Amino acid sequence: MRISRLNVLKYHLTARTYHPQLSRPLHIQAFLHKHGGSIHMLGLEGFLFEGTTARLLGYVLGLRKDLRFIILDLDMVQGIDASACNLLGRLHRILHERGVRLVFANLQPSLVPLLLAHAVFKDESTNSSGAVSSPAAHAHAHVHAHAHA
Repeated sequence: MRISRLNVLKYHLTARTYHPQLSRPLHIQAFLHKHGGSIHMLGLEGFLFEGTTARLLGYVLGLRKDLRFIILDLDMVQGIDASACNLLGRLHRILHERGVRLVFANLQPSLVPLLLAHAVFKDESTNSSGAVSSPAAHAHAHVHAHAHA
């Protein structure tokens, strides 16, 4: 089997359907019930090559039109090639033009320089630990930390 045919999408959830084993304040529950369908979380795994990332790009761009956030969980991603970085940068630009925020969660510090070199998160910065730093990333990190506690 060709590597480019492998699927890198491990899971796809929305904030409305994701129910972690934690207690949330009522106002957050109400917000997620109302707006959670516009927040999508995609868990990726393996190595991101041009072919697998092109299919991912098509999948994301085919999602519903009222998206506000796409969170890519890269915890299980082992590596990314330069072509995949270019496609992630393209996805970031397209989503930005549509008013959708692309958030990278659980980004391995070793992948940050390559993503920065390809301007994948041009309008964001990284902190000293290599995590993407933006208001949305901080919000997701807070939710993610409590979801796995």
